[in-house]
Amino acid sequence: MRAVIEPLKKADKLSKKAGADPEHWYLSDYIVVAKELTLIQEKTATQARLVAGFRNLIHPGRAARTGQSCDRGTAYAALAAIEFVIEDVKKT
Repeated sequence: MRAVIEPLKKADKLSKKAGADPEHWYLSDYIVVAKELTLIQEKTATQARLVAGFRNLIHPGRAARTGQSCDRGTAYAALAAIEFVIEDVKKT
């Protein structure tokens, strides 16, 4: 795993928190590493990145600041990301 993480950190593709302990990673770090390890496809990574932004809408302050809300559409987008991950992982 370190062989994958270190080059990604040097390339500035991971957050500063992405270290040896994955419990402290951000969702974006998991997406980058899963894509690099070919656990997920590019379309899955793209959908998951979109959902990461929607996930923040459950915080009322964030929703008010951005003028966005979590609704049926964002829920379907999250479901699509989950379905993509399931299908990709089944293939590995």
